[in-house]
Amino acid sequence: MGIRGCDSRCIFSGSRGEVCTFEPLMQAGFENPLSKFVIVALATLSKVIVVSIRPKLKVLFTQPLAAGPTTLPLLAWQMVIIQTTSNEKIVDPVLTFGRGEEISFYQTTCSEKSSVQFLPLRKVRTSFSMLSLHWINPRTLVLLDTREKLHVMDVRSQEELESIDLGGVKLVYASSHFKGLATGGNVSRGFVSSAFCFS
Repeated sequence: MGIRGCDSRCIFSGSRGEVCTFEPLMQAGFENPLSKFVIVALATLSKVIVVSIRPKLKVLFTQPLAAGPTTLPLLAWQMVIIQTTSNEKIVDPVLTFGRGEEISFYQTTCSEKSSVQFLPLRKVRTSFSMLSLHWINPRTLVLLDTREKLHVMDVRSQEELESIDLGGVKLVYASSHFKGLATGGNVSRGFVSSAFCFS
């Protein structure tokens, strides 16, 4: 992270399951009070945890994440223009996370006292179980479901703009990394049944 040395602190023991995914907040090119922070979001099968690595290691946010045992947690960040109550426009990162059929959106902002806050924006319930979630621009999300259909969704209106069947792409599921072959198969059911990569 740009400095020499090693300083470790346990923020998650793994006794409740593995960290399945993590996403760093990328802020290059944006002027924002959060620019002085290095922030990473982590997701386990039961919880979303957001930590600040710099200037100080600190847990900033936690949120329970419940769904069936065969679904994996999903995370994504996006810089979004948000209009405040005083008609002022600001650019803040939005943390998006979901599991199963539910997606949550949280605005990440920095107060005058330099404390990072996570403000709930909305929750969206889909009609399908998700395998993957990605922003393609500040207004549009792309979701892949368990039937290998790609759904393009307008976030503000929650309207599905397009749905594409990816059955012909030949997605490869449960690669050796996700089966945990190196550790004797000691991974959660979510990893075994839901993990995939593109061939």
